Amino acid sequence: MLKSAGYLVRRGAARLMRVLVRPRPPVREPEVLPYAAWIAKRMNDRLEEYVDVAEPGLFSLMTPVFDPPSGFFRRLGKSIFAQDHRDWQWVIVDNGSKNRDVLYLMESFAKDSRVTLVQAGEPRGIIGGMRLALEHATGRYVCPADHDDQLYPDALRVLAASLSAHDWPVLAYTDEDKLFPDGTPGLPSFKPDWDPLLFLNAFYIAHLGVLDRTTALELGVYTDPEAEGTPDGDAFCRFAAAGHIPLHIPEIVYSWRMHLQSTALRGVEAKPYVTRNQKHVLSRYLRECGLDETITIRTNPLPGLAGSWRVQGEAEPVMVLVTPGGDHASRRQLRDRLRLSHNISKVCWLRSSSNSWHEVFNEIRGQQWVMLVSPECLPLTTDFVSEYQAVQKAVPDAVLVGGVLQNPQGRVISAGLAWGMEGLMESPLAGFDAHDYAVGTGSLCFQHCVSSVDASFCMVQVAFLREVLERSGCDLADPLLPAWFAAVAREQGKRVLFTPYVVAQMAESTAPRSINDTGRYQFLNEFGHWLTSDPYYSRFLGLTRKHAYQAVRPDLRRETLQRSLSALSDTIPDFGSWIGSREKYSSWLNTPKKMLVDIHPEVKKEPSRAVA
Repeated sequence: MLKSAGYLVRRGAARLMRVLVRPRPPVREPEVLPYAAWIAKRMNDRLEEYVDVAEPGLFSLMTPVFDPPSGFFRRLGKSIFAQDHRDWQWVIVDNGSKNRDVLYLMESFAKDSRVTLVQAGEPRGIIGGMRLALEHATGRYVCPADHDDQLYPDALRVLAASLSAHDWPVLAYTDEDKLFPDGTPGLPSFKPDWDPLLFLNAFYIAHLGVLDRTTALELGVYTDPEAEGTPDGDAFCRFAAAGHIPLHIPEIVYSWRMHLQSTALRGVEAKPYVTRNQKHVLSRYLRECGLDETITIRTNPLPGLAGSWRVQGEAEPVMVLVTPGGDHASRRQLRDRLRLSHNISKVCWLRSSSNSWHEVFNEIRGQQWVMLVSPECLPLTTDFVSEYQAVQKAVPDAVLVGGVLQNPQGRVISAGLAWGMEGLMESPLAGFDAHDYAVGTGSLCFQHCVSSVDASFCMVQVAFLREVLERSGCDLADPLLPAWFAAVAREQGKRVLFTPYVVAQMAESTAPRSINDTGRYQFLNEFGHWLTSDPYYSRFLGLTRKHAYQAVRPDLRRETLQRSLSALSDTIPDFGSWIGSREKYSSWLNTPKKMLVDIHPEVKKEPSRAVA
């Protein structure tokens, strides 16, 4: 105390306070917020991004009710009455409920003039109840809401703003999360834009589906009793078979509750009939699309995935083009493995990376599809040709198909590539265990669309390959080739496919080639604006390996993109000024609270790609 007094006399009070009260280091917000905090922040951001639309009679929510836990039903009602878009209709179908609390809640809800209570008379099941609700709905759009789930309070406003911005499409779906038994939100599902291949593997479009009511009635939605366990899948199959491509609204506005009676917690164990119903609906869909003679739907064989599917089909022989490189031992090992593989018509070994594209096409003249294989890549499956061809037949507008590349330790090197990942383009799955079926909401479990695949082990349409090589000047071993595949396919509205059932192992010693500055500049000059968006990898997920498939703060994602752009500009003298002249870049990087909408040629044809 005496020392402090003496110090005060000699140096003054201000100096003493600086000594005693030392400044604390600034507290830095964590890079990845807990999900509950992330979704709360996202809802706050959506206040500015989604302005409500003054369009009367837009939405009819539909809920068949058959004795759910009354607390869950009460919370659903509370979430509907809390909607900040106030103009809605809620059609409740009493599907034979006996629980007094549930009956009381339905009567209480019906006191609001916006609620229509319909008595089914006797239990009609899920499909029958949904059909009755559809027939009593009056809104332009109908939205199924399960009697034990919840909506976020801005759900209808987000829907109204998005549908209006995309000229009122007849079909749409949103992202979702799950509610743990204690009511805490978690396990977000950031869905891709419309993916016809993933749709055949899992009905990912459920929660929250948005259907044009008139079109739904015309298509006979909710009339097939064999679709009892999959009403959303049945509805989307009917719309898709009629040629309607759904709009993806990339916002989480719906929570699927996990409890003992829900498939959200127990999967098909909670409702064993779901598997049979899904198989029936998918088989009908293939017939209506004219695909039933070329492909079939089988149960997904990967562990823990009961109730999901895979596409299979017959194969035709295809030529394999082995690119230059590799040592004698690796080429001999590849030759032996290819001899054991099925449906290979011929193996052509290219001598040098200097082979011009016309020399390559002299070798594969008359072929429609060709396999590209690196000599440093060893297939671990023998039926890769039939697997690649099956998914290609399921999606006729596909031009490229790839699988999993792993290292000798079983870690993923590449399993589908995403725009902007680690700079230009990389696999979000890189570094994960190749058998980690939970990562990326099942990205290693399902056949699905991606932006591109690694060229080391893929099947490509010959006409598409020729165009890419002519246009890019790349050779078959060029590390920029997958990015060119992605860009040209996206420009043409074509699709690139991924299957987890084809696995190849890259040699330990394989060293990546560097991208030359001229090639990088040419590519960025044409397609650089696509770095900010990927149709199959959510704009809310991290762009580094550390944060892959994690919902990150928007500013962290912007910083990652800015670092990537700066790194790219280091080797291109005028890239910085070029980037400043591109409004798509500056507007995206400088205004984070803006709803991002890509304006690309294919967007006008395909609404599902309109929201980044």
